[in-house]
This record gives sequence, structure tokens and C-alpha cells, in this order.
Amino acid sequence: MTREMFDIPSHNYAFLEKKVEKLNKAAAKLGCDPIEYGIVYSFAKEVEFKSNIVNIEFYKVYVTGSAPSLSGWSFIGKREPLEDGSAIVKSFIADSIPTELMDGHAIKCDHCKKNARRSFSYLVKNESNQFMEVGKSCLKDFIGHASPEKYATFAESLANIAEEFSGIDYQGSGSNAIPVVGLADVFAASAAAIMTYGYVSNTTSKESMGEKCATSSHVSELFFGKNSTLSTLAKHYDMVHGCVEYVKSLPDNSAFNITLKQIIKQNYVSARVFGYCASAMSSYIRSLTPKADVSSVVNAAIGNVDDKVVFDAVIMSLSRFESQSGFLTSAITMQTTTNHIVKMFTTSDTSGLGKGDSIRVSGKVGKVGVETYERSPYKGIVVTQMAHRSRILDAQPA
Repeated sequence: MTREMFDIPSHNYAFLEKKVEKLNKAAAKLGCDPIEYGIVYSFAKEVEFKSNIVNIEFYKVYVTGSAPSLSGWSFIGKREPLEDGSAIVKSFIADSIPTELMDGHAIKCDHCKKNARRSFSYLVKNESNQFMEVGKSCLKDFIGHASPEKYATFAESLANIAEEFSGIDYQGSGSNAIPVVGLADVFAASAAAIMTYGYVSNTTSKESMGEKCATSSHVSELFFGKNSTLSTLAKHYDMVHGCVEYVKSLPDNSAFNITLKQIIKQNYVSARVFGYCASAMSSYIRSLTPKADVSSVVNAAIGNVDDKVVFDAVIMSLSRFESQSGFLTSAITMQTTTNHIVKMFTTSDTSGLGKGDSIRVSGKVGKVGVETYERSPYKGIVVTQMAHRSRILDAQPA
């Protein structure tokens, strides 16, 4: 019984399972011990993938199996010819093979000793540690079994598992390889994107017909984009642990929460779950923000639609997002000095503004409605949204 350790891309593991399942069916028919295998741990490795250097998730896999034995002889290797008439040895097991069988001599058969042209030969060993090189056609006479070549094929298949599945390309399926990123890096990138552009879910992005870029897309651009930079992530890693603990504390009352809890158990994740990570970080950041005191809020609009208004207000929240057309837009929620709640979207430079700052706004009332967003502190309160060309006249830092 030999135990080998292999590194294989995670996307090849399903193929490995199918291969071993097929081999174990053959082993059962031959009366051989089944092959055992499993994942020891996962890790990321930098590889060249589609002309880019990316991280690919790999599994450290163990495979345990025994070379089949017939009449006291076990298959340990195979000799294959080279163009110049010499031959190389492909070992089936970890046992050391004698030097005389590794010296490159032409393929031969120690059983019949005939000088025949052979495509390959098998190396076998008995319990007395005697080695023999036997041609395929002599296997039946030498071992005394109806179909010894089936045992030899099984032994060769067992030996080829590592070679077959260790590459990024599996039978031409390199497109199945999935780049991965460390979970902590994805959470830090999500925090960086949210702090810079505000949070935009994948659903909101789709509904905006691409005008609002999803936070997960910003995260993907950080890691896989041509002009990506990770320098902005450093100051956001301190939020990772808190976010993970926040996810752990969530109730198991939805498929979404359960999925998040499965994700945080991973060391590396692919872009397929960036949206989940961004959503988790957004929820965590909101949980850190004290709930707004709405006791003084006036539950009415600041004016009617198309009314021209000028007012002073304090910024309650400000987030930024970049549209697919490249415009950096700020979404501002504010409470006026008359205690009305007003929202506005502006492409003006708001880099020096933040929560608690005082501003003066001029423009037209765009629409009026009751806030319905479940997580908004102003849910159920009348909110006034300013029209598109409204602008900030003045600003005073808090």
C-alpha cells in the first residue's frame, strides 16, 4: 500500500473523483484493494492563465493504493521506447527500481528472451524482491492468469493520476480554471470600494442598465483588471475580522446568511462570490453606524415637485459610486435646518465632504415619496429628492 501526495487545481478535483470511481469499479472486478483519496488542505498558487499571472486554487490531495499482484508478482512500472532505440521507465509505485532496469537498454523480455520488436514492457517484482522485465504477450504465460494485462492497465492508471490531473489544463479544459483571491483580500477590497464609491448591489447595477457599477465589479477590477492596484487595501484590513465575526453572528434564517457562513470558512474565493462578500461588508459597515435619531424629523416634503428651493442642511450620509460611463456620482442624504429629509445625486466634486458637514443646496424638487427601503433609518418617512441639476452652493466642515 503506497500513499502519494499531489497538488492539483481545484477545478480538476471533480475529474479526479470520476477517475477514481471508475478505477475502483475495475479494482472490485479484479479483486484489488480500492483506491482511497481525499483533500488534505487548499492553497493558492500563482500561475500563468490566459496571458495573465493569477492565483489558482490548488488542493493538496492524497491517493492511497496498492499495485495489483498476481501469483506473487506485482506490477511496479513500464518501459517505453525512445526514437534512438533506448527506453525510459515509468514507475507505478514509489519503490526504488534497480539501476540495471533504468540504464536505458532496449526493451526486452526476461521470460521468453526473444529478440522481438516490442512497443513496451512491464516491470514486475515478487515477494523475494526479484525484479523482471516482461513483454505484454508473455504476461499470461509468466503470471498464469487469463487477463493479466487488465491488472497492468489498472496499475498504470493508478500511477498516472498525478500526471493526468496536476496541470491547469485538463484534456483541453483550461477554461475551467478559476482564479481565486484570499478571502481577507476580498473583504478588504469590498471595504475600499464601498468607502470610495458607496455600496451598489449586483441587482441594483442591473436595474440601472449599467449606470451604477456594482461593488463586486470594483472588487474584480482591483484584482483582475489591467490597471488594477492593491495599494488602497492596506488601511481596510482592520475591518476584515469584524466582518467575519459579524457574519458568524447572523441568524440562520435565510439561504443568503447560510451561504455567507459557508463562504467565510474558505481561505480563497473566486469572483463568483464577490457579490456576497461585498454585501456582507456593506451590512457590517452599516451595523457600525449609530441609528439616526428621527424623533425631530418633519414627516413632510420640503416643497412640491418643480418648486425652486434653497436650504441649509447637515449631511447624514454620503456615498460615491462610479457609473459604467465613468462619472463619479455622490448620493447625499441630508437633514435640513427645518428637519426635512432630502436626498440628492450630484456629479460635483464632494471629496472634501462627509457626514456631519453643513451645506447649502439650490435647485428644484424632483420627486417626493415615502422611504420604503427596509434598512433605511428613514423608512416610512416622506423624503424629498432634488432634481438632476441641483447644486451645492456652499459647504462648511463639521
